[in-house]
Amino acid sequence: MLPGVLSQKSWRLEEVLIPAGIVWVLAAMGVLAIWSPASSAVLPGLSTLWGTVLVIQLPIGLLIHRFLRRHATDWHRGFGFTQPTRPGLWIWVPVSVMGCVLILLGVNLAMQHLLLKLGWRTELQSAVLALQNGPWSVKATIAFTAVVLAPVIEEPLFRGILYQSCRDAGHPRLGLIGTSLVFGVVHGNLPTLVPLTLFGAYQCWLYERTGNLLACILTHAGFNAVFVGLTLAGVPG
Repeated sequence: MLPGVLSQKSWRLEEVLIPAGIVWVLAAMGVLAIWSPASSAVLPGLSTLWGTVLVIQLPIGLLIHRFLRRHATDWHRGFGFTQPTRPGLWIWVPVSVMGCVLILLGVNLAMQHLLLKLGWRTELQSAVLALQNGPWSVKATIAFTAVVLAPVIEEPLFRGILYQSCRDAGHPRLGLIGTSLVFGVVHGNLPTLVPLTLFGAYQCWLYERTGNLLACILTHAGFNAVFVGLTLAGVPG
């Protein structure tokens, strides 16, 4: 096992409260989506998708940029992008992608089977429906959002700021469990809640072991790219 190399950051508590509040708002939206029976039946249009990008993702990216500037650092230094890598360390990225895909796909299928046994009617997420049935413009936008924007925004927010802050405050387990669970909840889909929570926990572990958030971003991007490809190919899951 690789030794942990994630160094301690001096994130100020009052600065962390703002991104933490945004995450809790997103979590509340995710809970509403999980328990709203009509939420997954909507096929998103191009304007809705770009509205999500402009209203949620880009403002969060700007907030992270502001957060780093107020701590007199930048994305490279703040999230370990300049962290020296040892020979063979980056093999963790492709191995992580394939391992997470295989394991979490099985967990997802098991969750769907369990929910059906419990009488819960599982429905495809709107993004999945759009990838399967939407026009090329919608498919391209979803793919770009999932493979590029989501990893670049979500990893700094969840692992780089929130997990790191809890860990450095002396609560590593709370950081691991709490941020991973909220990461699963904000995606707003019950069958994927457990697999995405496990994925979030693995990403915390990967950040701890590499000290470089780029490993998490690339793993997240590869993970999403595989599932986008499978969906476009019509593979059920």
